[in-house]
Amino acid sequence: MDQHQPPLPVLSQRDKDMLTIAGFTLGKKTLKRGSISRLVSGKFGHESQPIAVKVIPLSTGPRVPFQGEYAEFYNYDRYVSRNLKHDHLLKIYDLFICQHSSSGEAGGLHPPQEGGEHAGQQRTSTSSSPLSKSLFIFLELATGGSLEDLLAEQDSPLSEVEARFYYLQFGAAVHYMHSLEFEHGNIKCEKILLVDEERRVCKLTDFVFQRQCFPLPNTTTIATATSSLIKNTFCPSAAYLAPEVLRCPVRSRRLQRPEMPAVDQLDSDVWSVGVVLYALLHRRLPFTAWNLRAFLDSQLQKQFTLDRGLSAQAKQFISDHLEPNYAGRPSMEMLMEHPWLKQGRADV
Repeated sequence: MDQHQPPLPVLSQRDKDMLTIAGFTLGKKTLKRGSISRLVSGKFGHESQPIAVKVIPLSTGPRVPFQGEYAEFYNYDRYVSRNLKHDHLLKIYDLFICQHSSSGEAGGLHPPQEGGEHAGQQRTSTSSSPLSKSLFIFLELATGGSLEDLLAEQDSPLSEVEARFYYLQFGAAVHYMHSLEFEHGNIKCEKILLVDEERRVCKLTDFVFQRQCFPLPNTTTIATATSSLIKNTFCPSAAYLAPEVLRCPVRSRRLQRPEMPAVDQLDSDVWSVGVVLYALLHRRLPFTAWNLRAFLDSQLQKQFTLDRGLSAQAKQFISDHLEPNYAGRPSMEMLMEHPWLKQGRADV
């Protein structure tokens, strides 16, 4: 087993009873493994609706992203999960923090407390073993894979009609988030899930956990940059990062730290959306230089090639997203009114 993938905590009977009261049952099947978290099966409600459960370690291991100040993030993420509701955002049913011993003996499982001087602290069962913490996120189950999977299974890019069909869905979700002043911060093909077997409905996931990104040395490779970002943040892969993110830290709207440069993550989301659209229409990423300095230069100089078979409107639409000057980059509100999108609205 991967050393970064510890066994799932063995929940005590009290934990199981608490989940039952909340309507959740934790399954045993691992659906997907990530560099930090894993996705396991679960059930929800009286009809035992199949769901997915993301399990994220919080306080142990070399790659744990949240140590020391996670309470600030989880109170925020719990608020986000309850207040962002859209047809094309993957539904989050609830979040729980589980405290368990490193040996697998379970402690108490409790939702993060909201408010008060002890916000973010959980009641725990008495145990002689040191306690570890994991976050359990109960999610809508997506059975059709992701847009990344869809592209990997095909020998050619999507047509403009197909790409537009999906863009109108995930673009609407990003527009909705931005209209409420929420950034996503982790947009990439892997994070846009196809929720049905027919793959006609896509939903954006992981719209919580965005953390600030940090500058890296110019000699850093794209692979190393991605690895470093994953170790410290929940930021997207380097290939989807906007140039302003690579050049300096991003001040997330959730952190409100005045000493950070005022780069708005909403603008950076637009860039990432453009990279997704480019990938759908080309089955490759727009910028592929291995060295980070060269990668950034290619972004700033707009050194990407567009398929000659694309329509003029599609080419302009992509170019609008991949505008290196974030101050001149259109907002999602403006982009959703682009003529290229209006051709396909009746199909969604």
